[in-house]
Amino acid sequence: YKSYLRVAVVFAPIWFLANFAFNLSLTSASVASNSILSNTSSLWTMILSSIVLNEQIGFIKIVAVLFTIAGVALVAFTEPSSPDKGDSKSGDALALFSACCHACYTVLLRLRLPDSVHMPIFFGYVGLVTLIVGLPLLLLLDFAGIETLAVPSGKTLTLLIINAVIGTNISDVLWAKAVLLTSPVIATIGLSLTIPFGMISDILLSSKQFSILYTVGALFVLTGFILINSAEWVAVQMLTLVNKALGIRQPPPEVVPTEASEEELQCLTDRSDA
Repeated sequence: YKSYLRVAVVFAPIWFLANFAFNLSLTSASVASNSILSNTSSLWTMILSSIVLNEQIGFIKIVAVLFTIAGVALVAFTEPSSPDKGDSKSGDALALFSACCHACYTVLLRLRLPDSVHMPIFFGYVGLVTLIVGLPLLLLLDFAGIETLAVPSGKTLTLLIINAVIGTNISDVLWAKAVLLTSPVIATIGLSLTIPFGMISDILLSSKQFSILYTVGALFVLTGFILINSAEWVAVQMLTLVNKALGIRQPPPEVVPTEASEEELQCLTDRSDA
């Protein structure tokens, strides 16, 4: 597992910065701008995957990413506006920085980890590295008076543990496995499916009603996810339609000659003699 530790040493700081910047941006950026900028991670992931992993950026992929970002934007603007939180530019910059960090560690996973990786052990190493590096940092911030450390109450500690196990551990392990099984772009866009699935659960469980704009935004996100998963098939179908419209015939599939076995050669020899 030494290879896991080497990747975790690089992965953990980027992962920590992405989450820290995102949570810090919530204190100053509006809900709408935070949601839109943080979800541009799919765009940066697509660009970085093309540079580092040599993945092709096709027209369908671009459309899928734009559909996802547009859907998130529509949903974000239907949320009630929040009061001024201060310097919104710094909050927007932090949200954008978080999205770029997310793209970096997503592509890093696909580049450095094998498909057969034991993901819980890898994230255990990530947690260990974060604890070793982060604890002295927290003590330093407490000593400087920037961040005061305090022992949480029993209720708060219970909620933190539940959130760590379900909201962080399980979800991140499943997401990271999806990165290896599919691609960084597909896994990143898949995170936005919380919008349509959350809407469906609210309708079924609490009979909540949503505006037309929110519904269209959720459909945009779902469309983007479907497109990114069927990009290759859609490209082939579009090429076929264009060729038919232009009257271009598809060349027949090339037949690769194979060497005949000794039995087949003997059979042909017997037939010729007959």
